[in-house]
Amino acid sequence: VSKKIDEFNSNITTIDVPAEVIPAIIGKGGAKINSFRSEGAGAEVEADSTTGKVKIYSHDAATRETIKSAVEQIVAENHIGHVSIEKTTIGLVLGEPGKEVREKVAQIGCNFNVSDDDSKLVLKGTDEQIAQASELLKAFIAVNHIAEVDIEPEDEPILFSGGSNSILSKVESDHGVKANFRKGKNVVQVRGELEKINAATAEIERFLKGGDGMEVCKFNVPDGAIGSVIGKGGSNISKLEEDFEGVRVNVGRDSNVISIRGPEDLVKQCRSRLVITIATARVSDTIELTPTQKGNISSSDIIKRVAGITSTSIALNEDSIVIRGISNDVRDAKSLLNEHLVGVYRGYLDLEASQCKRVKNTLAKDSSHFARIKLSTGAD
Repeated sequence: VSKKIDEFNSNITTIDVPAEVIPAIIGKGGAKINSFRSEGAGAEVEADSTTGKVKIYSHDAATRETIKSAVEQIVAENHIGHVSIEKTTIGLVLGEPGKEVREKVAQIGCNFNVSDDDSKLVLKGTDEQIAQASELLKAFIAVNHIAEVDIEPEDEPILFSGGSNSILSKVESDHGVKANFRKGKNVVQVRGELEKINAATAEIERFLKGGDGMEVCKFNVPDGAIGSVIGKGGSNISKLEEDFEGVRVNVGRDSNVISIRGPEDLVKQCRSRLVITIATARVSDTIELTPTQKGNISSSDIIKRVAGITSTSIALNEDSIVIRGISNDVRDAKSLLNEHLVGVYRGYLDLEASQCKRVKNTLAKDSSHFARIKLSTGAD
């Protein structure tokens, strides 16, 4: 038995190859490995894609040698190389931007695909082909790094404000990158050389959030005052940007959030003017009433008292209360009336940008401040 086993083993030639080459040895639909099996005196050929072992069994040494040479030729033509790649860049290599580099790699005679973990490109070919293709792909990747900057929904319009002078156009011109807003993801995608996209994304972040002498201020404008802020055809916004050169003012498309961006001192001045505009705008607001609330408020003098305190005009209708007056007065009157109706007072405290920043910094250091205020006052 031992002699027969030794004789059987002597008729087997084993070749270790890279596991990635096994598909080329098997061929499409097993065509290549089947052709080996009919070679010479005939042979059994097994290729293990897990271990990378190819076993050739034949009584004829010449047949084994012929098949071995053919397998080694396939291995020589399918050496494996790797080029590291960021996951965000894969789409560029495989998409329209990478069309030219893919064609050049194909002309060299090299094939490539993406590794299972999306961390590298796997190249197949001769050593010379892999070296040439690697240089082409590395050069493409070097100028096609991608970084993304998250964008708040209300900040989307400001990205395009100014047309050719918009922040996106500016970073493209100043840093030699491509910058595009991806609406589905709510991000700005910046593409180019690594050093350049780092500088470009830093400038976008500074534009959106402030820093290095740039200030960003956001606040809500009451519904009734939004027209006074914008002006006919945006005339009041244009006037603000003209008076405070270097400042950009934007009102969100689907919200009443107004944002002011620019040099710190000019943003503060612009905000002060807007606060005055909002505070002095004549507005109206409505509180809807249930029948029970209507009966409750009709039997008291709360409307008269609130109107006197806030200098507003308040009318009680069948199912609502309409409040008219200066913006801040209307807001205060609404808070007082709601307190009478539902037992809860909701008020607001307007802060300057510097005050808001101090509050945020204080809370970042000790978040218990608000908890202590709530505990001592019973307010939320």
